[in-house]
Amino acid sequence: MIYKGGSFRRTWAMPGSAIAQALAPWIRPRFRWFRAPRWNAWSRPFTAVLSPFASAFRNMANRGRLWRRLLQRYLRRTGPGGLPRANLIFAVFLALYVFVSLAFFLSPLPEARNSDIYLLSRNQELLFEYSDPAGGIQKAPGRIPETLKAILLLAEDQDFYSHGGVDFQAMARAFYTNLRAGRIVSGASTIPQQYVRNNFKSRMPGNPYLRKPVEALYAIKLGAKSSKDAILSDYIATVPLGKNRKGFFAASKHYFGKDLALLSCEEAMTLVVLLRRTSMNPKSLLFRMNLLRNRIIQEDPELARKCEWKAGTALEFPSSYRYSDPSASRQGGADNPGQASEQEAGKTDGGDSIESKPRIPSDVRQSEGSRNDANAQPSYESTEVDADARQSYENSNDGNVAKSDENSANIVKAGLTPSDQASAYEASGYPHSAPHLGVYLYHDLNIRGTVHTELDSGLQSHIQSIIRSELEVLEGKGANQAAVIVLEMARSEQAPDGSGPAASQGGNRPPAVAEDSPGAGSPAPAKDDGGSPLQDSQGLYFWKLRAMIGSSDFAGEDGQVNGALAINDAGSVLKPFLYALAVEQLGFRPGTLIDDSEFVVSDSIRKETYAPRNHDLRYSGIITLREALAGSRNVPAVRLIERLGIQQFYELLKTAGFEHMQEPARDYGPSLALGTGGATLFEVTLLYGALAARGEMLPVQIASQPRIRFGQNKRLFQENTALLIRHILSDKEARRGSFGPRSFLDFPFDVAAKTGTSKDFRDSWAVGYTDRYVVGVWVGNFQSDPTLGVSGSRGAGRIMHQVMRMLHESGGPRFEYPENWKYANICKKTGHLAGPNCAHFTEPFLPYDAFPPPCSGNHQGSQPTGILHPLDDQIFVLDPHRPADSQSVLLEIRAPADVACRYWLNGKEHRLPADGHLRKHIDPRPGKYEVVMDCAGGAQQRTLFRIQD
Repeated sequence: MIYKGGSFRRTWAMPGSAIAQALAPWIRPRFRWFRAPRWNAWSRPFTAVLSPFASAFRNMANRGRLWRRLLQRYLRRTGPGGLPRANLIFAVFLALYVFVSLAFFLSPLPEARNSDIYLLSRNQELLFEYSDPAGGIQKAPGRIPETLKAILLLAEDQDFYSHGGVDFQAMARAFYTNLRAGRIVSGASTIPQQYVRNNFKSRMPGNPYLRKPVEALYAIKLGAKSSKDAILSDYIATVPLGKNRKGFFAASKHYFGKDLALLSCEEAMTLVVLLRRTSMNPKSLLFRMNLLRNRIIQEDPELARKCEWKAGTALEFPSSYRYSDPSASRQGGADNPGQASEQEAGKTDGGDSIESKPRIPSDVRQSEGSRNDANAQPSYESTEVDADARQSYENSNDGNVAKSDENSANIVKAGLTPSDQASAYEASGYPHSAPHLGVYLYHDLNIRGTVHTELDSGLQSHIQSIIRSELEVLEGKGANQAAVIVLEMARSEQAPDGSGPAASQGGNRPPAVAEDSPGAGSPAPAKDDGGSPLQDSQGLYFWKLRAMIGSSDFAGEDGQVNGALAINDAGSVLKPFLYALAVEQLGFRPGTLIDDSEFVVSDSIRKETYAPRNHDLRYSGIITLREALAGSRNVPAVRLIERLGIQQFYELLKTAGFEHMQEPARDYGPSLALGTGGATLFEVTLLYGALAARGEMLPVQIASQPRIRFGQNKRLFQENTALLIRHILSDKEARRGSFGPRSFLDFPFDVAAKTGTSKDFRDSWAVGYTDRYVVGVWVGNFQSDPTLGVSGSRGAGRIMHQVMRMLHESGGPRFEYPENWKYANICKKTGHLAGPNCAHFTEPFLPYDAFPPPCSGNHQGSQPTGILHPLDDQIFVLDPHRPADSQSVLLEIRAPADVACRYWLNGKEHRLPADGHLRKHIDPRPGKYEVVMDCAGGAQQRTLFRIQD
């Protein structure tokens, strides 16, 4: 509008022009100085600036008038049936609105997916509970005390049973109260609205102004579809109550260490007050509890009488509250609750915060952090709080999620000795017996809800105690972590075809399996077509996971790493399966001779050489297969894999489930026989289970409901092969040469056991099995640092020994072998039938095996002669991590029988012993060395080798 000549003239059409015209008579007499020419003089500069905008607005207004005229003309016309089009459009919109409303209210409520997992033992004991950090842990519902319902309804939703989901009267009251106060001091969210907010977050819009109306619609829908009692029960079971606990059932166990049904009135009221704000200290809690108690006395005398609350009496703070300050356990009375102002009581960020002084310490830290990667390992040290949990007000009645600070998710960790950690876990109210399995099922397999596992809670606890006590001894040597897996054989209730109960065949072991004709043949997986020789056992037997420990302390440093599923160098623990291949493909038997002397493997592709060494840095010469396997000799294993072919052993491991081995077999080389391809404890234990099950690999059942199994039935070896390997691994006498007269592999009953140690003692392995159990143990550290001599027998072997003895407290088993086996005494030096003067083992032979010829008694003739060690052009590289005296170089020379010989070392002459056999160790000083051997009537033999840093 522009004023010209004492009157207003409309220069362009705008929505407010009619108002300006109406106000013109009132403006004219009061603003006479607006008249021209004074106004024109002042308005010229502004007119020049605003004129382009005035033209643009004028054009827009003209277009608006044009479209308005066209719309009016269109709506005045009649449509089908002679009705005005405006009426038809209104009818369409009305029908669409009715349809959308009916679709919304008649459709089922969104299913609130359970975000928790609860592991129950085979005896239905709670082993572990876990939830996504943003959701919180929720226990299974139980009985709800009537006093808790009454206190909750009076505090949160007095008209719960009378409104339809939204309390419009309370909304009006809250609006008026907040308007008078100038800030939010009261809320109007009903219990259905709070339930919707907590459980249907994915359906709520991000805009806070739209969220409330949508929340109200869902609350009305919830009230129409569910009964009031069902809504209240679900709300009590799912509402967040701080410290990553969801629902009154979990909060009761966490805050008070008891079931919800056992809470007193004061304890129940404490949880109700925590709905508003979970980060309050005891003073603030007691202040609010007194306010609520006084209100109950005035408005619900019957409830006050049940709880024995009287006006004018002091309210005692519950002594069972786990995070209370003892000095604040008794504060104030009814007339002066708290004896402190609300401002003082509400200081939760100060030094007297309840999170900074927990009454009972715990080693458990739980994360309130994000969860963007479902496959990532969960973090237990983060204390980020969910954004929704931050949006609350101290005095708000919207109290579904209380105002929560960064410390509300943590139970402060206190310094505890390993022996006290178990009791601290119990005191925290946090089920801890199987955390690694629970986290694995939750994050890797995406399993939720109650899981009825096959774990034995007592066995888990005992193994954890064994680990703690053993690591106290080994921690000073660099081994601070351990993992244990225990499998127990079981029979299925159904026949393989599912037709009915399986026929009883006695015992807890698979029945004998018909053997194919003797001879070589690569192992093949068992067929499922019913036509394989496994038809009588396939599907009947499986392993049950009785124990799984992933680390020494789940809440400690690196404790969340699952050592049972971590890949580590396997050391010698895989050798039995290499020898099993040799039994099947090469026809070897326990008495077959194998060479344990210096051996160098050349890689023509990489132009490298590989010279394996035994753990004692010595060579035993010609030994039997039994001695090589029982004594865990490295050189014979490398010789064997070179003879069999690396690809054969590689394919066996891949068939057994070693899926982490992704590189071609040639990339692993002959050191694959010594475990350089890596393995997990779970894979190794399951592989030994195939030996315990007489050559058949059986699935492992983790849970019965829902049914969770890993693996499938597949035959790796013939039954006789598995029994021959078991015969060797359970032979105490055969391993005495390497492990001494007493070791942790010796038991008062029959146990087949094997240990393994990786390079520089980084990983210690031990596996033992009987007909019923398989126990696998790993000891080391998660940084893969070298330890100080923690070998398989002294590290993992100690734990395995105690666990196996615990499993067979009432007496161990005795291994049985087929009656048609044959036995013969075999000379250790020649591999022939032993004579009267031969050191020998009693070896088994299969029914179709032919005995070797008798030994002639000439044991010397079977020995190689010359410079046996070192080999020509061999290079010894000193390891700076090992002591020098353990790296001395063996010099071994054997002269022919009845021949005089001499030798020179770097030009200095020496004589051989009287028997012609020299074994001495040279100090590992860097440099070049030359050994020359000269025998009467023979040519000289020369060997050059080098020692370098």
